[in-house]
Amino acid sequence: MLNKIKEKLVEPLNHSARFLHKLGFTPTSTTFFGLVSAIVSGVSYYGARHFSVMICIALGFLILSGFLDAVDGAIARLYGHVTRFGGVLDSVSDRIEEIAIFVGIVAGGLVSAPIGLLALAGSLMVSYVRARVESEGANMSGVGFAERPERLIILACATAVQLVDIGVLIIAIVTWVTVTQRMINAHEQLR
Repeated sequence: MLNKIKEKLVEPLNHSARFLHKLGFTPTSTTFFGLVSAIVSGVSYYGARHFSVMICIALGFLILSGFLDAVDGAIARLYGHVTRFGGVLDSVSDRIEEIAIFVGIVAGGLVSAPIGLLALAGSLMVSYVRARVESEGANMSGVGFAERPERLIILACATAVQLVDIGVLIIAIVTWVTVTQRMINAHEQLR
């Protein structure tokens, strides 16, 4: 869904990438700080069960993590640092980030374990199905709603209005719908 909006965000992301590069950030360091931000967000979600102010910290680091995830690739492209390993590192970091955030939410009691686990599993499967199907030569671009940016936006909005449980439930639903859409599309392309 956000693929259409993504084109309009290229220049602002490139501007941010240039600024961070001037500060000494590389694609790898940006990915690393995004990972650390997500872990801090997950720990903050967990801490929100004891200190309500932690939900604001969780939201701030969630947004920072998503921003850094968008900018690391822009830095790589702008400065000729695109590598196959960089792509793998970025993808693995993204999965660890999602795990850290959902574990924090579930452990913090902000959502029931079954719903949190369904959302986490669905999030991981959305990415896995795309990678696996595209390795067979099919194109998954634009198939399904629940790409990682959409999931981050849903969770950020839900956190901002302190309805994390509803946001995670929505993520659980839309991720599994996306997995289904991608499998149907893969069946059509790979027969």
